[in-house]
This record gives sequence, structure tokens and C-alpha cells, in this order.
Amino acid sequence: MDKRNLRRRPLRSAAASDSSDEGKDNKPFPRSKHSNKTPSPKKRGYKETRQSPAEKNSEDDLEIYETNSEEEDEVDSSNGDSSGSPSSHDSLHNTPEPSPEKFKSKYSIKQRNQEDNRQPSTDSQKSVSGSKYCIMVIVVVIVAVIWFTQYSSTGSQTFMQQKMDNISLFKTKVEEMKKIFPSQIDKFWKTILSSMKHILSQPDPTYPAIILLWVPKGFSVTASKFVNYLGESINSVYNIHSSNFVIDASDLDKSTPSREKLDLDKNLQKVLSQSRVVVVNHLEEISPKAVLLLHAYCDGDNAPYKNVSIVLVLHSSQVDEDLSSKEVDRQLQEIWSGEMDSDEIPALISRVANNVAIVKNEQHAN
Repeated sequence: MDKRNLRRRPLRSAAASDSSDEGKDNKPFPRSKHSNKTPSPKKRGYKETRQSPAEKNSEDDLEIYETNSEEEDEVDSSNGDSSGSPSSHDSLHNTPEPSPEKFKSKYSIKQRNQEDNRQPSTDSQKSVSGSKYCIMVIVVVIVAVIWFTQYSSTGSQTFMQQKMDNISLFKTKVEEMKKIFPSQIDKFWKTILSSMKHILSQPDPTYPAIILLWVPKGFSVTASKFVNYLGESINSVYNIHSSNFVIDASDLDKSTPSREKLDLDKNLQKVLSQSRVVVVNHLEEISPKAVLLLHAYCDGDNAPYKNVSIVLVLHSSQVDEDLSSKEVDRQLQEIWSGEMDSDEIPALISRVANNVAIVKNEQHAN
């Protein structure tokens, strides 16, 4: 038989039963000091506190244990007064009482079981939150990829459209100039277009467009009118309406080569700060020491202005029939050989005379 049930339901004798019943009729059953009655919140000094489920279960178990202990003590005392039967009294006292350590161990096991039952739900919540986080990350990445693709596509389409617009617009200007200067041959126009192509088709070109106009003897008026039309056509492509883009070598300070070089540098910076093209007229009149400045401006890698067009006009004393590309190199060497080192001349020629266009005379211009 279970000892706990034995403690709650002890065997009683007939006399003990009668005496206990008589005692119950005479006086009420004593209430436990840990009764379920809670103090009214209106009483002074009472402070209502909330208890966790684990604490509440612990207190309920303690109350049950203490209540049972008190009831058993009262039953023992009543049995001792009404009956002197030593057998029932001894059987009750011989029943071992549960120790507080045993009760605490049972409670700790119960609490651990409750925590173990809550653990799977916590793990499932962590799993759900982790899944939501992964989904959010994936959505953000997909949106970023779509946006970047559309932006790149839109930017590429815009640039391609601008590239075609610049090239087509400049070709239209060239067709207009062909009507004004009909004596110029196809090679002349092809040289102009090929020199300008990378400037018109690239948003950030790596080197400027360099054009050398070779002007035979007696064709200077035609060349001067042509460079004005060419400069205005180039600026119109970029919606620039500046007409101050011509630097005449005869207007430079020629007191010393150093001052001439400094004056040329100032003029180049002034023009290129407000125009996409600069024309240096009468290249042959610039001293060799001052003309070395063009080595930097016409450089293919380290030019200070890369998205501009530099038009150099070289007036020659020779007639049209004697001109050729090799003749241009020879004439430049003769002009610069006096005051320039021999290794500097080829390097400068390779930069300024890479694209040579020979000007033909226009009768209406004269």
C-alpha cells in the first residue's frame, strides 16, 4: 500500500471514529494558515504582485504539502485524546515523513521538464525568424540586381543615344561645310572625321583630337575661313556658342622665348576653359622653345585637356603640287632644327602632325 495514501487515510478504531465524529460536531474543522483566501487590495500596505507560472506551481505544491501535514497532525492528536490505542498511533508515527530536500528535488525535476517542453518552441521560433531573415536578404538582393540592371541598361542606352547624336550632328555640320568649301577633296573630309571620332563617341576620352592643316602658298584666306567654320561646328555639337577659340601666333609676346611660351600657355588655358576647340594659327611663327609647350598639350596620355580638339594651322611657302605628308615632316624639321634638340623634334612631330589635312584653294573665298 502507498505510504502517502496511508498517511492521508489512517486506520481508525471504532472508539476513535466515534470520538472524532463527536469532536467534529462540537467544533469546526480548523482552517489552514495557507488558505486560498487572498487579502483585499483595499487593505493598507497590500501590494499586488504578479507571479510566474513556475513560482505559482511551487507555492501550490508547498501549500498542499503543509496542509496535509497539519491535517495529519490534528488527526493524530484527536486519536490520542479519544482512544489510547497504541497501534494506530504508532502506525502513524512510524510512517516516514517526506523530507524538504526530496520535495525540492521533485519540484526541480518538474520545473526542468517544463523548461524542456518549452525548448522546442523556442528552437522553432529561432528557426522561423532565421528563415524570415534569409527571405528578406534574398528579396533585397533580387531588388538590387534588378535596379542595377535597369540603371546600367538605361545609362548605356542614354550614352549610345548621345554618341549617335554627336556623331550624326557633326556629320551634318560637315555636309554643310562641304557645300561652302566644295574644292576640298574626300581625303580632307575623312581626315577631319576620323580625327574627331573618338572625341564624339567617348564620354571621357583619354587624349585630345589633333588636326594639322597644311596651307599651301596663297591659300591662307581659305584656311582662315575654314577654321572658323570648323571651330563653330565642333562647339555647336556640345551646345557651346563661344567664338573666341583662335590663337594667332603673331599676337603672342615675342620679347623672349620664355615669355612667348608663357603667353601661349595662358591663351591655351583661357580658350579651353570655355571652348571644346582651340585653333593655333601660323604655327611656323612660334619659336622652337615656345612650341615645345604643344608636346604636353598634344600628348596621348598626360594631356591636361583630353576632351578637346586642337587645330594647328601651318602656312607653307610651297605650292599645292609639291605637298605631301613627308613634305610636312621635312618642313617642320627645318623650322625647329635651329634651337631644338635632335631627339625632341621627332617626338613633337609625332604629336602635332599625326593627322594632316591639306587645304585646297576656294576661288569664292579669295
